[in-house]
Amino acid sequence: KLFIDAGPQYFADKSWETYIELLKEYDEYKTEDIYPFNASIVIKQDGKDKPNIVTPYKGNFRGESLGRLLDFNRVFSYGYDIFTGKTKVYPKTIREWVQGLPYSNEFKNHTFIPFLAGNLGVKTEEIKKTSTYEMVKLFAFRKGLSAAKFKIMRLGMGNLIQNLGKKIREKV
Repeated sequence: KLFIDAGPQYFADKSWETYIELLKEYDEYKTEDIYPFNASIVIKQDGKDKPNIVTPYKGNFRGESLGRLLDFNRVFSYGYDIFTGKTKVYPKTIREWVQGLPYSNEFKNHTFIPFLAGNLGVKTEEIKKTSTYEMVKLFAFRKGLSAAKFKIMRLGMGNLIQNLGKKIREKV
């Protein structure tokens, strides 16, 4: 058996190159079926009224403090340095990397770790065991404060995977 992580329902340039290349190879990447959108992040704990962080949307801070946003942005910059090779030595797992970041445990455990876990749709304990490099390349493919254009395809991930499977089986 072969298990495949279906990945994101959305994508951004420079983040999922291998997936996009696969779709293009099998004629499943159709620019007329791709739609750009602006994105924002809200991280909130169960049972709490106020979110841990709310990122700006179209320039509107939506009540978030600049300090928390700058902390979030700096973490992206640390990740970007790993992604680009500027930082050559770094902890192997997300748990170790995040523990070494110069932020409060509140920020690390209730804002950043949930953000990472949400990227892969896994529990926070599971994300801590993942590879630092493999994780940062999913969110830190651009410098902090850089605008990212997110896109979504008309067909859902499940349909695309089914189409790919059919075409791959025909080719084999």
